[in-house]
Amino acid sequence: MITLNESYLSSAKIDNIPVPVPTHSYTPIPHRQLMHMAMDAFVKQGFTIDRPSHQVHKKAQRFVSTFAVSGGGLPVDKSLDWMVGIMNSYDKTVPVTFLFGGTVFVCTNGMVIADHQLKTRHTRNVWDRIPDLITETVSVFGDTISRANQRHQHLKEIVVDDKRLIDAFAVEVCRRGLLPASKALGFANEIHNPSFDYEVKENTLWNIANAYTHIAKGAEAGDFARRVIQFDKFLDATFAVEQ
Repeated sequence: MITLNESYLSSAKIDNIPVPVPTHSYTPIPHRQLMHMAMDAFVKQGFTIDRPSHQVHKKAQRFVSTFAVSGGGLPVDKSLDWMVGIMNSYDKTVPVTFLFGGTVFVCTNGMVIADHQLKTRHTRNVWDRIPDLITETVSVFGDTISRANQRHQHLKEIVVDDKRLIDAFAVEVCRRGLLPASKALGFANEIHNPSFDYEVKENTLWNIANAYTHIAKGAEAGDFARRVIQFDKFLDATFAVEQ
């Protein structure tokens, strides 16, 4: 677990954090260098990079950085940013990790959740592997995003006309602990009468998914991330959403 500072650092300030001395079996990777190598690789492939941010462990030995990626033929979705996350450490606790997808949750308890991840350990030959790892991240990124976008579009097309089924689903979501029981009625009402215009037909699975995230807001970040992932799996299984 990584307990992160609530404030964000500039990438320049990361340079002020001492990088450990390598050993015969351990090679630390300067975090800022890793971050810029990854961003440069995306830019060279025609993508646009936006909003890089960096958080560090309170003892300044572990890092989580994220940036948004657009352009380069990626689908445009007003409801989501396509994100890349990078984890790294100077204390041998976290391997070099690239995470990416439609959503990258970076939680205060150090849990990072994404659609896909690639990683490698800080062994002696880690620098031999990092370029290939970054290349694979850029290469797989587009396919991962396309699959995420296809799922979102599919959710927007499936209409659930049975109000009783929707209400029963809302109750079951709470029974499974994905929402407090006291929020079952509010969840069902949000589906039937959404607070926002999601620009789709009424009672689509897209509305149901967005109603859930709206009602679930306010939970601790790590718990929210866990519940969203479990909710998505339950939604897909209940309504036979194709993967």
